[in-house]
Amino acid sequence: MRGLEKIIGQTTIVSRLRALKNFFAEKQAPPGHILLIGPDGMGKRTIALAFAEEFGSTVKMAFGRSIERKGDLTAILTSLETREFLLIEEIGRLRQPPREILGPALEDFRIDLVIGQGAGARIHPFVLNPFTCMGTCFKETDCPLG
Repeated sequence: MRGLEKIIGQTTIVSRLRALKNFFAEKQAPPGHILLIGPDGMGKRTIALAFAEEFGSTVKMAFGRSIERKGDLTAILTSLETREFLLIEEIGRLRQPPREILGPALEDFRIDLVIGQGAGARIHPFVLNPFTCMGTCFKETDCPLG
């Protein structure tokens, strides 16, 4: 078995993701960003990994609570390959400074790199490779990005 075929139960989400996969496959485009919401033990990580497998993509994983500084998230985002998936578990626990980086990255596939400090600091826009972010959250209200 491969991809979403591995998922037992969860028929509603599997059918929705399968429809999304077919839609994006027809357009020959990577899927948009996805937020998976549910309590612990519901298979959010497994579903995200299976969905990425449907596209033949690799997945980089991070935990929202472990990304402490902007530089931590910047390092992850700039290392993503085209059409790669980024799974951020418990995305609602992402601290404010990294959250400021994630917004433009998700919307425009761009981050602003600050070089230098003080009056001499310069901002350089950095274009990211197109990627798909899948975040997990316990409930919708836990996710400020949703």
